[in-house]
Parts: sequence; structure tokens; C-alpha cells
Amino acid sequence: ISVPHDIYIHVSGIDLIRDPKGHYLVLEDNCRTPSGVSYVLKNREVMKQAFPFLFEDYSVRPVDDYAANLLAVLRHAAPPGVPNPTVVVLTPG
Repeated sequence: ISVPHDIYIHVSGIDLIRDPKGHYLVLEDNCRTPSGVSYVLKNREVMKQAFPFLFEDYSVRPVDDYAANLLAVLRHAAPPGVPNPTVVVLTPG
């Protein structure tokens, strides 16, 4: 699927619920303000310490470059003529 300006959603949080008939419905999406990535990053750090063999024996894709990749996407999505957009993260630390 081609999308405007070749900008795709790279991180999203979709909250699903099931109605009384058993159908899944989207309660909300967090495409504009995705949350929870810090849990992924910290979980990976702990898993590497607790189960290092899993990362040696299997092709687990790294997440260490997540912040750099997110910044690159934000710069790509910035309005034309804005080479260094301001990125504000409202999370302590």
C-alpha cells in the first residue's frame, strides 16, 4: 500500500475489546502517541541477562537501535524545510 509521503506507522498501540457477541473491536489506537516501548526495551535488557543462550542460539532481532530509528522516522516525517524538528518526550528519564 502506498501512503502519502511514504510515511508509515512504525509504532502503535491498539487496544482491542470483545463485544458480547464475541466480535473484536478497536477501543482506541495510540498511533500518534504510542506508549509501552520502554517496557519492550527494559524487558529485552532483562531477558539478555537472564537467558543469554536464547540470544546466542536464535535469530532474535535487536531493539537497541530503537531510539535512533524512531528519531530518523520523525525527521523523515517532519514538514519540508525543517531539518531538525524538536522532539519532546514527556516521560521522566
